[in-house]
Amino acid sequence: MAQATRLMAGQMIHPSCYTAVGLDPRLARRVAARSPHRRATPAWAFRKCTSFFDEVGFLDERARDVWRCAGLLER
Repeated sequence: MAQATRLMAGQMIHPSCYTAVGLDPRLARRVAARSPHRRATPAWAFRKCTSFFDEVGFLDERARDVWRCAGLLER
């Protein structure tokens, strides 16, 4: 589930948005991927969801590792 969510989140920004403001879409996407703010945003956005999953016992150590690697759980 975490991997699918990560893949969907990665598709949320269409490359044409970079082109529309005059940026090379491939370069802009690579630069954005390295941004600390950009990397922290998914974990922040999923905080309520991951808190709930933790509360109901869904996030065992294995699941936590997957969600962390996907960038959807704060370290």
